[in-house]
Amino acid sequence: WIRELENGGGEQPQSDAGENPNTANTPASTDYHTVLDQEALDAWLTTLRDAPAFAFDTETTSLNYMDARIVGVSFAVESGTAAYVPLGHSYLGAPDQLECDDVLEQLRPLLEDPARVKIGQNLKYDMSVLAKAGIALAGPLADTMLASYVLNSTATRHDMDSLALKYLGEKTTTFEEIAGKGAKQLTFNQIALEQAAPYACEDVDITLRLHATLRPQVEKEGALAEVLDSLELPLVPVLSRMERNGVALDAERLHTQSRELESRIHE
Repeated sequence: WIRELENGGGEQPQSDAGENPNTANTPASTDYHTVLDQEALDAWLTTLRDAPAFAFDTETTSLNYMDARIVGVSFAVESGTAAYVPLGHSYLGAPDQLECDDVLEQLRPLLEDPARVKIGQNLKYDMSVLAKAGIALAGPLADTMLASYVLNSTATRHDMDSLALKYLGEKTTTFEEIAGKGAKQLTFNQIALEQAAPYACEDVDITLRLHATLRPQVEKEGALAEVLDSLELPLVPVLSRMERNGVALDAERLHTQSRELESRIHE
C-alpha cells in the first residue's frame, strides 16, 4: 500500500475542493525566499533552531531515491512563509549557488536532532535521499501523506496536490506545469529558479498547513492517533532501511515452507 500512496493511486485530482476545506490557516499573502548566500542561510538556520518543529522537503532529479541527486531543500516554520535553498540547478545562466555538501553539513544538527519535530509529505523518500548524503533524519516525524491515509484509507489519492485541494481548498502548482510533460520533461535541476523556487516553497508551505489541518482531525478520532504514532510513523525509518539495505532471507526455511504448503494443497 505504501507504493500506492507514493504514486497517488493513478487517478487525477478531483476538480472540486472537497468537503469543508479548512481555510483558517490560509495566509493573506505568501512570503517566499530564495537563499543564495551564506548570510541568508544563517538567518534561516537561526529561525529553524528557534522552532520546535519545521516542515522540510528535498527537491531532486528523480522520484527514485537511488538515482536522485539533491537539487535543493526547502523549509517552513509558519503558514505563508518559506525558503528554498538551491544547490544544484545547472541550466544555462543559472546563478551561483551555495555548495551542496556544505549546506547539508550545516543542516545536519537540525535534521538529526532527536527532539525536533520534522514535518513532511512522504518522508520516507526524503529520509532515503538524505541517507545517501550521510544524514540520518531523526526526531519525531509528522507525515501528511500517512495522516491522510489513516484518516481515510479508502481514498485513492494521498499526494500533496490532491490533499491541498481537498483539505485546504487550494489548487497548487503541479510539477508538470513547470517541467513540462513526456520525453521533453525537464528534471528539477534544469528548471529556472524563477519557477523552481516558488514551486518548492509552495510545496513545503502547503505541507505545513496540511499538518495543521490533518493532525487535529486524527487526534479527534482517538484510536487513529495511536495507529499513526505507534504504527505508521515508526515504520517510516524501518521501510527506508529495508529499501536501502535489503532484507536477509533464510532460503532453506522458505524452501521448507514451500514444500509444506505444496503438500497441504495436494491433501
